[in-house]
Amino acid sequence: YMSPEQAEDTFNCDIRSDIFSLGCTMYRCLTGKMPFGGNTPMQKLLARTTGPAPRLRAERPDAPPELDEVLAKM
Repeated sequence: YMSPEQAEDTFNCDIRSDIFSLGCTMYRCLTGKMPFGGNTPMQKLLARTTGPAPRLRAERPDAPPELDEVLAKM
């Protein structure tokens, strides 16, 4: 999962891009769904810049609220 910043400029991104990617991977592992939708790769990359992060508890109400908060920040 590539962060929007990394897609824009691969040479000037930092560890925050890795945290974003880890959050997306964790969301996918916990829900079985992609965190951001879209029909094309560009739509998927831009989805995060145009809307809020998906909430884990919307898909997994059994998830701890603290984990939901951490993933939303990631």
